[in-house]
Amino acid sequence: VSPEIFPVPVFLLVDETCRTAREAADLLIRLNHFWGPCNCMVADREGNSGVIEKSNCRYGLRWSADGFSAMTAMAAEDPVFKAYLWGTRERSLRKRGMDHSSCDWAYWKAAEGRSARLLRLVEQAKSKPTYAGLERIIYDHTGQPDQIHLDGSKCHPNETVVNWSLRTVIWVLDQRRAFYSCPKPPVSGHLTAR
Repeated sequence: VSPEIFPVPVFLLVDETCRTAREAADLLIRLNHFWGPCNCMVADREGNSGVIEKSNCRYGLRWSADGFSAMTAMAAEDPVFKAYLWGTRERSLRKRGMDHSSCDWAYWKAAEGRSARLLRLVEQAKSKPTYAGLERIIYDHTGQPDQIHLDGSKCHPNETVVNWSLRTVIWVLDQRRAFYSCPKPPVSGHLTAR
């Protein structure tokens, strides 16, 4: 439970007061109790970027060495935060009388696999990044639980609630452009520039 009792517009403050990715991360971490849980990326025009992986009140922070960052929901790659996250999941299963055969466990493992796969694909693509290559990653459909683009597929046979990718963004900072995906992409021109 957060010790804070009043809201703060954290992301508005970041937009209005931060010029660099480091400043944004510092502010988000300082105001940790006012936002989340979610994973959040920070980036600046100098090519610095990082990912904050966050539960309600804890977080992991990982900086990119080369400006290429990627993240997905319900996953953590920061080693300390990842260990914490899996520990809380194990406790959750025990308290609910569930085990590793549950829908929740299958979903969490799929999210972990999706994150690892996304990072591998980005690592492979970054030596020669092209719009088409990044678009292939965004619309990755393997039919497996670790596919990047969620299309309502199940992670577990008994799963009743499924997930869909609603928004994926390619930020091209040096061009001051962002490409947003559509929930149901048209036959051609999957991404549109904003």
